[in-house]
Amino acid sequence: MTQKPDYEIRSLARGLAVLRCYEDSRGELHLSGIAKRTGLPLPTVLRIARTLVAGSFLEQTESGAYRPGLGVLRLGFAALDGMEIVRLAGEPLRELARRSMETINLAVLDDIDIRYLVRVRNADLVTADIRVGSTLPASCTSMGKLLLAYLPEAQMADRLLRIDFRIGRGPNAIRDRDTFVKELAKIRERDWSTQDEELAYGLRSIAVPIRDRTGTVVAAANLAVPATRWSADEMTARFLSDLSATAMQISHALGLVNPSKGGLHVSAGGGVPPTAGGQRPPAPQPGGAAAPFTDAHGTEMETPSPSIGRVSNSAPGQPGGATQSHNSDDREVTS
Repeated sequence: MTQKPDYEIRSLARGLAVLRCYEDSRGELHLSGIAKRTGLPLPTVLRIARTLVAGSFLEQTESGAYRPGLGVLRLGFAALDGMEIVRLAGEPLRELARRSMETINLAVLDDIDIRYLVRVRNADLVTADIRVGSTLPASCTSMGKLLLAYLPEAQMADRLLRIDFRIGRGPNAIRDRDTFVKELAKIRERDWSTQDEELAYGLRSIAVPIRDRTGTVVAAANLAVPATRWSADEMTARFLSDLSATAMQISHALGLVNPSKGGLHVSAGGGVPPTAGGQRPPAPQPGGAAAPFTDAHGTEMETPSPSIGRVSNSAPGQPGGATQSHNSDDREVTS
């Protein structure tokens, strides 16, 4: 949620509003679309777009539409490079991916969504078009539920009022606020969270918190698996210990000395704390052949993409089912 400053430069605020149009739209927008999203007059949008093109923040296509330019990409990578948690988490998460042969993610809370900072992807996950910078609704993801669970009470209450519980497209999605509040209490008690076909058919995941030196939850890490390969109980029994050890390794690197669960609030913006020494996680889990993977700082760099994908609403074996977009994007994704 964008906060209005005590004072603002109006022209700069309008330019930023134009750029923010692309947060929830992957691809191109014509001037009329930008004007509709921002509420700005068309001549004003034209002047702003031309200014942003001159600075390489937008590019104009042959059709006359506009899309984010290299200037936005450079800023995105600079933001990631400045996040200590991304640098410190990369190698432990890659090691976990090698051991488990499953997809590993790290995300922070972004209002009522989660935003991906690291993604180490297994090629056979149901679909895999989430990337660094993508967002998904917090209420139907394992990392999102965990991060919401550790919010201070007032912040949690505010965000729960703004969550649309119809957005989960999986058969087990939580559909009412009271049930969701009970789920958050259970997560705080046990210090981990699961997503059992709540976001979409065919996908399960388990998430654990990452804490800074004060014990504040600043991010979450998860491991995602196909539901056809692992039941919820099997997933927890097989992977929770190793995932928790990896999260603790990252937390130690962020300066955590005396870990304890419960009563430690999540950073409202997924803030990045200072560093300290870390530890290695326990022995590896058995797995199959090596899977390809990418993350924010790996050899296969993913492009920061502030957008969200589409979640399939069709059950396994039912191709072509209806789909539901979050923020009107049309990429198929799961996490």
